[in-house]
Amino acid sequence: MVATHDDRISHLADAVVELAPNGHAVDREPEDLTLADGEVLFRQGDPGELVYVVKSGAIRLYRELTGGAEEPLEVLGAERYFGELAPLLRLPRSASAAAVGATTVTSYTLRRFRRTHPTVAPEAPEVANA
Repeated sequence: MVATHDDRISHLADAVVELAPNGHAVDREPEDLTLADGEVLFRQGDPGELVYVVKSGAIRLYRELTGGAEEPLEVLGAERYFGELAPLLRLPRSASAAAVGATTVTSYTLRRFRRTHPTVAPEAPEVANA
């Protein structure tokens, strides 16, 4: 038996009992979401419980600046993932994400993302993390 806050090892366990304070997302099946061109998936400052993988199309990550201006960060195409910082650190979203053209993303809980994508699961966050 192991008690830990480190989700990186939970996928090795035969069984996991998760104590989820503050309504933190419980594990669930991945879900595909289809977005229209320009549709916002989440906004900077929103609570974040899910990690996303671009299935088709592209996602534009940007920061919303005072006065309504935007600071572009990155455009992510198929097979790229984003959004893991918020659930990993239990922080609000650090950027906004919107579709570029018709886009489909798959949403994962952090635990499910790590199980499904063990070779890309975040240990050290990269620039595209919103």
